Amino acid sequence: MVDEFMEQFPLIHQSCSSSSSGNNVTRESPKRIGNVWSAIAHIITGVIGAGVLSLAWSVAQLGWIGGPICIVLFAVTTMVSSNLLSDCYRHPHPEYGATRSSSFIDAVKLFLGEKNKHVCGVMAYATMFGITTAFVITSATSVKSGTGTYDDDGHPKRTGTLRSAVAHIITAVIGAGVLSLAWSTSQLGWIAGPVSLLLFAIVTYISSFLLSDCYRTPDPVSGKRNYSYMDAVRVYLGSKRTYLAGFLQYLTLYGTCIAYVITTASCIRAILKSNCYHKEAHKAPCKYGDTLYMMLFGVVQIVMSFIPDLHNMAWVSVVAALMSFTYATIGLGLGITTVIENGRIMGSITGVAASSTADKLWLIFQALSDIAFAYPYSIILLEIQDTLEAPPSENKTMKKASMIAIFITTFFYLCCGCFGYAAFGDQTPGNLLTGFGFYEPYWLIDFANACIVLHLIGGYQIYCQPIYNAVDRWCQRKYPNSEFVNKFYRMKLPKLPAFQVNLFRICFRTTYVVSTTGLGILFPYFNQVLGVLGAISFWPLAIYFPVEIGHVAVMYLSRTFGRTLFAAAARSRTYASSAGAATASGDKPRNPLEEFFEVDRDMESDKPIVYGRGWKASELRLKSWDDLHKLWYVLLKEKNMLMTQRQMLNSQNLRFPNPERIPKVRKSMCRIKQVLTERAIDEPDPRRSAEMKRMINAL
Repeated sequence: MVDEFMEQFPLIHQSCSSSSSGNNVTRESPKRIGNVWSAIAHIITGVIGAGVLSLAWSVAQLGWIGGPICIVLFAVTTMVSSNLLSDCYRHPHPEYGATRSSSFIDAVKLFLGEKNKHVCGVMAYATMFGITTAFVITSATSVKSGTGTYDDDGHPKRTGTLRSAVAHIITAVIGAGVLSLAWSTSQLGWIAGPVSLLLFAIVTYISSFLLSDCYRTPDPVSGKRNYSYMDAVRVYLGSKRTYLAGFLQYLTLYGTCIAYVITTASCIRAILKSNCYHKEAHKAPCKYGDTLYMMLFGVVQIVMSFIPDLHNMAWVSVVAALMSFTYATIGLGLGITTVIENGRIMGSITGVAASSTADKLWLIFQALSDIAFAYPYSIILLEIQDTLEAPPSENKTMKKASMIAIFITTFFYLCCGCFGYAAFGDQTPGNLLTGFGFYEPYWLIDFANACIVLHLIGGYQIYCQPIYNAVDRWCQRKYPNSEFVNKFYRMKLPKLPAFQVNLFRICFRTTYVVSTTGLGILFPYFNQVLGVLGAISFWPLAIYFPVEIGHVAVMYLSRTFGRTLFAAAARSRTYASSAGAATASGDKPRNPLEEFFEVDRDMESDKPIVYGRGWKASELRLKSWDDLHKLWYVLLKEKNMLMTQRQMLNSQNLRFPNPERIPKVRKSMCRIKQVLTERAIDEPDPRRSAEMKRMINAL
């Protein structure tokens, strides 16, 4: 690179002062004041540039011998070239010549003629233009990959912390569902109610624990990021299950937004009714509609939807979480006060009595559905984890946040559910604060319902942002050149900071809010909506998919780290007898899960696999009945291993080497059954023949 630099930038030489001549000889130009140090600085600035960033890769391609030798040879060539060019600055004498060559092109013209000048000029200026372009690209890459502004995936630097994650979780969890827990406890009774709350809390924590390790693939600390729940399902379980998970996830998110619209209207109506009851007595006909308040909530959400994503919503979640603590504490305090006033604990072990067994079962299942809706947040867990900064690693922070948030929510759920049931017994309302179990102090009831409204404004955004972001990403991939989708406009309103708007986001997000508000107006049923959502979402999204994802992740990690762990365990074992030691030395401990992967093979290795051909029927006819059965199970094990390997590699977008091995194994297994069937048919004893056929059919 130095020879190219000296050929293209002889102006550095021109800037240096001559040791034998104090004045310029041929041109009336300012006195040159450069010296040896300024020349060195110019050369180093020009040489150590974009090229140095690729030298490690170059050495890796050439090896330990060719790499260093090539670097030394190019350095020698550059030194010889620069020595030759240094004598061409003045002509005809290199020190006292009257003519100066102010550039490389001038030197070529002077020494080689006009024709060579044109060829040299094109090549020199093209090279300089290319180097300038490379410097621009390298500068942009350095800025983008730096630790100041961008993360390792090129996205803006994540700034989420443990506190913001806890705030997001509490905002998502302690919402509309907490208001119905007293009613759910009343339907289940004093034993089943609290036990159900604890069991659902445990299930939720296990689910969140498994999902937290699936944010990065394959390594939970340094692997590739999965930005959403659907991304994790796609990577670990394949594209087919992604459609089912996506449908259920977005249906649940959409339904939750509808429930929040309904609950907000109920809370605003409860404020008006509370004031009316305070003025007109508790039995006054105070009736208010829902439609207007749902529409007002929708207008607020249209404005809130200008928030780009969850990364910019930490302050919203903090405010919403504080509101949830406030109204949950008020509900708890009112419940305790009512229990003290009653002088006894209401309720029974079996819960509210029903007219028939079928009605009781229906109420029990609806109560369980309400509890199921109140707990899980797995559908937005990875979206929340995607806001966290690292280090510490995102999975560790998310696990701590999940533990803290679930502990807090379980405490409030138990207190609100149990004290609400203890206060009202069989008359427990479906919504603890809007169902008017409490009338006084009316101002406190109004304040609690106002806190619910503020919380639901933030909670709505927590549940709709994953849908917004998924649609944005899909449209950007589908229409990369559309200005309607990708162009942002900067806006500045009086007394507000500047922000960016996008026409597609405005249209889609407004349509989304209008649709949820419209459905809320058409179906204003609170407990029924919560029950249906809980029944639909809990099993697949909070149990099935997290457990399946965790299972696949454990298999992969076991394949990666299992041998190391089991080798360490083997080395640490002590045996009491020499016979035991001999046996241990003969049988190396092995992780059973490793049987599902190719032995001593890296899944990312591109080395060719040596494998044999399939078994021929003529070869199988030479084997005994028992040997054919043993061979069948050997091939069955081989087929399971190959199919597991293929599924794992496909889920990580890696190539499955030599896929023709699977049909070869299957053909061999079919030929074994063919040979066994031939022997069963040829068996003269009918009983023995029938027994052999049953054994063949069992394979």
